[in-house]
Amino acid sequence: MAFTSYCRLCAKFIPEIDLIDILGNRNGLETKIKQCFQLELNNNDNVSPKQACILCASKVHSFHDFLIQVQKSQLVFKTNFVETKVEVNDDLDDFKFDLHNTNSSDKFSDYDDNDGGNESDEDYEPEDDVKIEIRQSRKAGPKFKKEKDDFTNQIETEEDIEEMKSAFYQKVSEIAVKSFNHLISDEMYARLIREVEESEAKPTKMPGDLRRLNRFEVLITDDNRKKLIVRRENSTDQVKYFVPKTEMFDLIRDAHLQLNHGGRCRIESLLRSKYKNLSRDLIMLYLNLCTVCKYRKKSISERVQFKEEKPVVSKPPVPKLKCHECNQMFYTSNEITDHFESVHQKPVEFICLECSKIYNNYITYRNHLLSHKNRFRFRCEECDKFFSSNRKLQDHKQRHTQDRKKFFCSVCGKGFLDKNYLTKHEKRIHLVGDITPDTLKSHECDVCHKSFTSVSNLNTHKKVHTGIRDHTCEHCGKSFFYKKCLDHHITSHSEERPFTCDLCPARFKTKMLLRQHTFVHTGIKPFQCHVCGKKFRRKPALLEHSITHTNLYPFKCEICEKRFRSKKNCVWHQRLHTGEKPYSCEMCNRHFTCSSYYDKHMKRNHGVIKVKKEFGNC
Repeated sequence: MAFTSYCRLCAKFIPEIDLIDILGNRNGLETKIKQCFQLELNNNDNVSPKQACILCASKVHSFHDFLIQVQKSQLVFKTNFVETKVEVNDDLDDFKFDLHNTNSSDKFSDYDDNDGGNESDEDYEPEDDVKIEIRQSRKAGPKFKKEKDDFTNQIETEEDIEEMKSAFYQKVSEIAVKSFNHLISDEMYARLIREVEESEAKPTKMPGDLRRLNRFEVLITDDNRKKLIVRRENSTDQVKYFVPKTEMFDLIRDAHLQLNHGGRCRIESLLRSKYKNLSRDLIMLYLNLCTVCKYRKKSISERVQFKEEKPVVSKPPVPKLKCHECNQMFYTSNEITDHFESVHQKPVEFICLECSKIYNNYITYRNHLLSHKNRFRFRCEECDKFFSSNRKLQDHKQRHTQDRKKFFCSVCGKGFLDKNYLTKHEKRIHLVGDITPDTLKSHECDVCHKSFTSVSNLNTHKKVHTGIRDHTCEHCGKSFFYKKCLDHHITSHSEERPFTCDLCPARFKTKMLLRQHTFVHTGIKPFQCHVCGKKFRRKPALLEHSITHTNLYPFKCEICEKRFRSKKNCVWHQRLHTGEKPYSCEMCNRHFTCSSYYDKHMKRNHGVIKVKKEFGNC
């Protein structure tokens, strides 16, 4: 029988997530167990476990440190420099524990004054360290002894624990006012579990459901309790729990006591493997309230350095600022500023390496980088979207109100929340002011020579030429270049039509289709051809019409190589070769190659008028 899930030291059944490998441990756990307990682990033994639980490992480290401290203390008593006023226990007078020779017969042995007993060459020099420790003990005197007694006698009472708990949650409530995302109340915790279960039960998932399922997962424990955890790719992956605010104090306190009042780094490494939202700020908040840690002082032996400190090798800094003109990297803002002024002879421009946005001010650019770092910090409770700042969240919440649009375009009637958005719309769409299409789109693609209004839009467009489609639909497997195209495509798999026209009973799946439908009632055609002046309701129709003013025939028949200006004409032509007639009349059993012939037949022979699908019953 193999005890692979048992602790080698306490022989208890421990989950694999709480086990530490003894062999090859970087903290020297194998060596310390051998020195303290004369326990050697055999690599050829495939039956006995070779792991230890976290609690036993922390006890081994503490006991090993205590043994070293006892050994060094006995060196002080073995020298002739100690004053006779120091009170020494008779039992400790001849005591010496050699970690490098731990036989039971040599447990109590004396040091030789010349070679220092059985110590190896790698150990410290006893004479110098003893002199240092004696000088510091004489300076400390009874004061050090009193501080040490105060620490050993410091015990937390129930009143102290309750006082710490109330102070802890008072600070947490102050933090929660600032809308920190890692603080989850009990009501929000139960609501998130309910929303995740509802999202998993839906046959067709909306974008909000997909965002929720990509982050959360519900786990049922052995006692039939539902826990909110981080979404795992596989069922065998490590489980990380989300913790509500009411359980944070107890979990941090248990880890703190388990590590014998350990510091922030040890507590953080212990909790990070199990819990997701126990941040470093909460751990420091608890440590500042711990009554025992307030009185904890370092002993003299901890202050004395018996080993030489290793030289700190600092890594060279990584350049993080990039020139989008020549792709050269820089370390500081001053370097890239001098580079733009001397080489490119224009003001400096800072480009974001993640989203390709460009800024002329370094402070604005640095604040933009924080938006990528904290993009899941603030959450909208109505639509489950996340934002990087509280200001963006408050601006977004205005979209859920009824009378949210305050500024309207005088040409097409489109509404906006901010006046700046209206100004940009008028300049780009309707060319208001001293702006022409040539001056507006000054950034040209070097592959297809298409022009754009900004460098960021140009860099986003270049993804099309790479051929990499990063966003894939989980329902049909279709891939897209941009995430917004994927979100719009997912709505085609759903039968819900949440957007209703105010003037007619027509319903639509997306807000864009509803906006296009409103042009039917208003008669507005905002898209105009700059060659012949013809107007259209939709931009794709304008793009399809603009090809008629050129000599381009981009679509070619695969059989006879005849070329066409539009894709639908090419498809209809290919059906003449294949004989395909997908449109059939159920009344007279006639078949047609294209929808226009079918519509004419239904209108002339049967009196049926076509109703456009996107306009519903208008």
